Amino acid sequence: MIDDNSELSYRTISESETDEDYKLGRKHPLKTVLSLCAGPLINNFVKTLQDAIHLYFVGVQYGDDGVVAVGMSGYVTMIATLVSMFGSVSVPITVSRLVAEKKYDVSSQLIADLIRMGLFVTILLSGTLTFAAKPLLIYLGMTKELIDDTVKYCYPFLFLSGLMSIFYSLCSALLGEAKAFLSAVFQLSAIVISLFIFDPIFIFWLKLPIWSVGFAVVSGPVILSFVLFSFYFFQSKKSNIDSMENQNLYVNDNKQKSIAKKLIHLKFVCKPTLSMIFKKFTFEILIVLKDSLPFVLTGFAGCFPPIFLVKYAILAGDNAGIGGAVNAVVSAAVQPYNVINTIVIGLVQGLAPPASYAHAKRMFSRLLKLLLYVLIVPFMVTIPVTPVFIFWPDKILKIWISGADSLELSKAMVPPMFYTNWLFPISEALTGFLIATGSGALANVVPIARGVGMLAGTFGLYYASDKKSPGVVFMSFMTQDAGLLLSSIFCALPTIVKVVKSMKYDSVLQEGLIN
Repeated sequence: MIDDNSELSYRTISESETDEDYKLGRKHPLKTVLSLCAGPLINNFVKTLQDAIHLYFVGVQYGDDGVVAVGMSGYVTMIATLVSMFGSVSVPITVSRLVAEKKYDVSSQLIADLIRMGLFVTILLSGTLTFAAKPLLIYLGMTKELIDDTVKYCYPFLFLSGLMSIFYSLCSALLGEAKAFLSAVFQLSAIVISLFIFDPIFIFWLKLPIWSVGFAVVSGPVILSFVLFSFYFFQSKKSNIDSMENQNLYVNDNKQKSIAKKLIHLKFVCKPTLSMIFKKFTFEILIVLKDSLPFVLTGFAGCFPPIFLVKYAILAGDNAGIGGAVNAVVSAAVQPYNVINTIVIGLVQGLAPPASYAHAKRMFSRLLKLLLYVLIVPFMVTIPVTPVFIFWPDKILKIWISGADSLELSKAMVPPMFYTNWLFPISEALTGFLIATGSGALANVVPIARGVGMLAGTFGLYYASDKKSPGVVFMSFMTQDAGLLLSSIFCALPTIVKVVKSMKYDSVLQEGLIN
C-alpha cells in the first residue's frame, strides 16, 4: 500500500496510472489542495476584484447613482450567473471520479450533456428574469429614475447567460482533469478582456450610457466560450496519454519529466465530439444535477433572503429619513463581503476533485487529511481581514461612495456582516466534503438553514426594533452564519464517523491479509 505522503523519484505513465491519478491521489494532501484550488481561487478573487474595480469605474464616471444602479442590478444578474455556473462544484467531482474509474468516454459524453443542459436552463431562466427584473427592483425600493437603466444593464447577463454557461462548465471540466492552471488561465483571460479592454472603451472612451456597460462585463466569458468549446470539441481523437502508454514510457529524470508533462497537458482526457450533443443523455448528468443542488440552493440562499434583508434595511432607512444613504451602503458593502467569501469558496473548491478521487479509491486516511487542510487554510484569509471591516468600514467603502451620510452609516451597517463571517469556511468545507463523499442529500440542508437563518433574523430584528435602524436589521448576517455552522456540523458528523469506521475496517482487513 502506498503512503499518502510518498513521493517517488520516478513513475510509470501507463494504463495503471495517468498524470491525473498522480495529481489527484499521490501528491501530499496539502500540495494537492493548494494546487487544485489555484484555478478557482485566482478566478474567484479576480472575478470579485473585477466587480469591485468595475463598480469603481462606474462611480468615477456616473457618480453614486451609477453605483446604486450597478449594485442593485446584482440581485437580478446574480441569479442568471448562478445558474450558468451550476456545475462549478459537481462537474469537477464527477469528472475526477470518472477519470479515477478510467471511464473517459462517459466523461466526454457528460461534457456534451452539460453544454445542451446549460443552454436550455439558462435560456428558460433568462426569459423569466427579463420580465421579473423591473418588479423586483421596484420591490427593493429603487427610485423610478434609476429603474429603467438598471433593467437594461441586466439584459446582457440574461440574454448571453447560455454562452457563459458553456464557458464555466468547460472550465470546471478542466479542473476535474486536474488541469487547474489551464482553467485559471482561461478564467483570468476572460476577466482581463472584460475589465481592461471593454470596460475602459465603453465607460471612458466611448462614454456610453450606464445601461450599455453590462455588455463589457460579459464580453470576456462570451468570447472565450467559443475558444474553449473549439479546444474541447475539435481536438485530435488520439490522446497523448494513450500514445505514451503504448510506448511504456518511464519518467526518470527532470528533463524527461518536463517533456512528458508538456505532452500530457497539450491534450485533454475528455474528448467530446459534436455528434455527442445529439446523443442520449448519460446517467452521469443526473448525478451532476443532484450534486449541483447544494450549490444552487446555496446560491439561491445567497440571492433571495438578502433581497428581503435589503428590502427591510431600506424600509428602516426610509422610516428614519436616510433611505438614499442605505441604498448606497448596501450597493458598496457587498463588494468586500463578496471578495472575502469568494476567496474562501475558491480555497474550498480545491477539496472536491481529490476528495472524490480518494473516496472512490477508498483512500480514507487521505480523505480526512484533505478535509483537515481545507478547514485550516481559509482561516488565513478571514481572520486577518475581519477586524478591518469591523472597526474601519468607512475607510474601505470610501473607494466606491463619497457621501458623508453614507460613510457614517456604514459604521453601523457593515460590522454585523463580519462579526461571524469567519465561520463561513467551516460550513463550505463540510458541504464540499459531503458532496465529494456522495452525501449530497445531506448537503442540501446547509443552504436551506442559511436562508432560514437570515430570513428569521431579518423579520425578527426589524419588528423587534424601532423599525428605523438598518444596522440592527443587518445583524441577521449573524443568524445566517449560526444556521450555517450548526447545520453543516450536524450533517457532516455522521459522514465523518462513517469514513473513520471504513478506514479502520480496511486497516484491519489489510492486517488480516498480511498475517
